[in-house]
Amino acid sequence: ELVSVRFPAWYLARNPTGFYIAASYSEELAQDFGGQVRNLVASERYQEIWLHDVTLSADTRAKSLWKTEQGGRFLAVGVGSGIVGFGGSVISLDDPIKKPEEAESQLFRDKVHRWYQTEVYTRQQPGAAIILVMHRWHEDDLAGRLLQDPGWEVIRLPAIAEQDDPLERKPGEALWPDMGYDRAFLDDVRKTLPDRYWQALYQQRPSPEEGNIFKWWPTY
Repeated sequence: ELVSVRFPAWYLARNPTGFYIAASYSEELAQDFGGQVRNLVASERYQEIWLHDVTLSADTRAKSLWKTEQGGRFLAVGVGSGIVGFGGSVISLDDPIKKPEEAESQLFRDKVHRWYQTEVYTRQQPGAAIILVMHRWHEDDLAGRLLQDPGWEVIRLPAIAEQDDPLERKPGEALWPDMGYDRAFLDDVRKTLPDRYWQALYQQRPSPEEGNIFKWWPTY
């Protein structure tokens, strides 16, 4: 909601000539984000707030590609889609991996990483920003690979707060209790999920399935 819907609308209000590229695991989800951002920009309340600094182009209809009268542009694509011909002053990726079967596949992880390298990274305009928001499915998922390189600012928000929480929660506090995701709800989820998936999806701490301390016990 914040990264893929509200932020693009805010960014285009501040940068009416900006080029925004939004990607997700499927064309349908990316287009849904695009439609929500477009409708937000067209809303009366938005125009009141931003004093018509940015307005939709009169011929804008599509969710996947629309423009502003000021020369800005929003493009929504799915993972694997070609982006050649489009540049981005901001490029955001929202959950490039859909399900655990994809995350467990070395072939699929390689595919997503190659797509990022060849289609996403090369679409940056000078001074562009790249944002990745995702559930952590695997220690070698896209986030895991990108974090091997310096320069990324990491915001990790575990469902149950740990020490040195970025939101200054006390250890054990839930992330979003106002929406019903309180500690009791999260504890029920944790009882159902294998610990590996709980740590990865909810605490953002992926680990190898076989563990990462001792892989072999010698016998004598």
